[in-house]
Amino acid sequence: MFKRRKKQLLLNRINIFFNLIMIIFSLDRLITLNHLYFIIVANLFFLIRANRGIKNDEELINSIDRIR
Repeated sequence: MFKRRKKQLLLNRINIFFNLIMIIFSLDRLITLNHLYFIIVANLFFLIRANRGIKNDEELINSIDRIR
């Protein structure tokens, strides 16, 4: 999976989209903040961080390819 960064980005964006949908549909239950809501928000945070990391890796590899 490390060589398929574009596929990683695509799957990550799809996952972020579905997490946002889950958060939107659970907003009516936002009054009762349970542990599941925090897990979903934490998952969204880590997915966004992973997306940034994948983009940084892609930029690093592209810059190395330019040097060659």
